[in-house]
Amino acid sequence: MINVRAELTNLQMNSQLIQSALVEFNYAEQAVKTAEEPITGKMLGRHLMFIADRKVDIAETREKNRMLALEHQQRNEVKLAARNRDIAMARNDAMLSKADAGKLSMETDAERNRSQ
Repeated sequence: MINVRAELTNLQMNSQLIQSALVEFNYAEQAVKTAEEPITGKMLGRHLMFIADRKVDIAETREKNRMLALEHQQRNEVKLAARNRDIAMARNDAMLSKADAGKLSMETDAERNRSQ
């Protein structure tokens, strides 16, 4: 039981982690408290320790999944911002090229008019 309590306490030290899986950590805390209460039946005590251990694992896994999902979302946002930046740069380059082409066309027309 000491290991389960220590694992839960270690996880609870990370406030960001707790906030992302608050419900699961509350269930784990309650399960650990129940398993820590004195019990007459050895099998029931083992069962409660097992349940507490599983609930701590569930809370930790749920938190990790949420953090991975958040990281994935952030990566996608960075990729999208980079794509948007590339598109804006390409549009700007196209506009500059179009302006240069127009200027060259006007210069060519002016040269033709002078040579006639």
